[in-house]
Amino acid sequence: MKKLFKGLFTTALAVGLLAGCKGGASSSEVVTPSSEDTRAKHSVVLKNYDGTYIDTLQIREGDKATKPADPAEFKPGDDFTFRGWHKEARLQLGEDYEAYDWDTPVTSEVKLLALWEGSDVYVTFYVNELAVIHEEIKVKAGHILLEMPEDPVRDGYEFLGWYSDAALKKPFKPTDFIMEDTDVYPKYEKLYVPDTRTFHVVGSLANPDFSYINWNAVGEEGVHWDVRSYLTKADDSNLYSIELVIGFRGEFKIKIPNAEWDSELQFSYGKIREEDRNDENFLAGGYDNVQIVNAGAYLIEIETTYEWLRVTRTGDLPEGSPATPNPEEGAIDNWGVVGELNNWGNDGDLDIELTYNDDNLEAPFYYIPFVKLPVGDFKLRANNDWGLNFGSHPDNVLPAGFTQPTELVEEVETIKTGENITVTEGHEGWYRIYFDTTKIVITEINFALRGDSLADGWDKDSAPLAVAGEVAGEAGAVTLTLEGTYTFTDGKFKVKLGALAVGETELYSGWFLSFGDSEGQDIPVTAGDHKVTLTLEIAADYTFTGAVTLA
Repeated sequence: MKKLFKGLFTTALAVGLLAGCKGGASSSEVVTPSSEDTRAKHSVVLKNYDGTYIDTLQIREGDKATKPADPAEFKPGDDFTFRGWHKEARLQLGEDYEAYDWDTPVTSEVKLLALWEGSDVYVTFYVNELAVIHEEIKVKAGHILLEMPEDPVRDGYEFLGWYSDAALKKPFKPTDFIMEDTDVYPKYEKLYVPDTRTFHVVGSLANPDFSYINWNAVGEEGVHWDVRSYLTKADDSNLYSIELVIGFRGEFKIKIPNAEWDSELQFSYGKIREEDRNDENFLAGGYDNVQIVNAGAYLIEIETTYEWLRVTRTGDLPEGSPATPNPEEGAIDNWGVVGELNNWGNDGDLDIELTYNDDNLEAPFYYIPFVKLPVGDFKLRANNDWGLNFGSHPDNVLPAGFTQPTELVEEVETIKTGENITVTEGHEGWYRIYFDTTKIVITEINFALRGDSLADGWDKDSAPLAVAGEVAGEAGAVTLTLEGTYTFTDGKFKVKLGALAVGETELYSGWFLSFGDSEGQDIPVTAGDHKVTLTLEIAADYTFTGAVTLA
């Protein structure tokens, strides 16, 4: 017990002496606080595999960064596991991302990616657009490809590379992370083989300066077409071109001279690539022709290796050009009949013009009260040009003996659109035509009577007058006579164009064309049976005058 007490006393005394010494330090001993850490700080930037920002750590020069927790909230899918932080890098084929060593002192900015691993996926490389597989590589989802298949070989083509979309717009990068089954497509370029064929423009350009360009498919060079319609081929490629001035609604396509339609390579609207289409300048016309809707100077190009057509407007109509200009706003097209009745306009004859009627602004239409249609084909077209035309159509209403071409659509016989209408043998004669730009309605010529002297009064047509005869005159003129006998009461009447209806729908009343006495007034009549005669003096262009006589 004495020894223990003595030891405790000695310890206490020593502590007391030390405390006394600290409190009594001499003035020459200065104690200074430790200085601040002035080492530079560096960023350790953490991002997900796809570049999504996660966090930034600030680390002093020479210190080690503390490894952060796994970024589970950034996992790309439930079946993925975190495989660590890797250095961000621009990789070449065969290189892979390097895992970061957290024991490495930080001496500069560090950029790290969170990488993941999923189940097995497949990268399928196709050899062509027919889905023939060239090679298939298995890889863990979340990894990159460290090798690529050998380039495919295709006769007559040069391989240009691999693409990750079937449209061949996005190049495939093997150093991009593969996260799912992936299809890869080859892009080729045909090897240049000089094309020795000749191509020329066929059509109707709405420009008299280019009247040598026509629709003749076959025939003799210099007779049925002109060498001036030929396109010029480039020296070092299969690019052909020609410059033309084309009027409003001019139409054309490109073909090989003296080749039947569709028998050899042709270039029409369907050959224009999507990126080259311009609805402000041209549209698809009938038979897939290119139809110009903005008159001007044009460069026409075709490429026969890849089979595309390009139409480029290079300027406005030259001053003094006879080409059809763009119409004024609100202008009305002049529609007419063309066909066997005027030799299709090939002799310079104008189309038989229809009259525009806008009495009802909600439903304007064109009509001709009478026209003599021979056996054979005809169509309607606008402005004496093929730029806008109308023919066979499912909605047309035609008399017996008129035929329209048909085709099988899903095993159903359907009337083809835009073809010629045919008058068959034994059905030639006098007809009237109605056209509202969506359908053609044709009936036999029809003039009838209305008046308070008739049983149905002014509200309903009588039975129509019948064609009684026609006499040919000079220069294509015709005198056409229509007659009918009617029972009258005392009163008045007029002869008018017969009302036209389809089913229960009246298309017009016919009052816009009527005949009265010599001054155009209602014709007085006494009770009894009388023969009414309408005499029409018709010129070759179908302008006419008419007179009514009563007997």
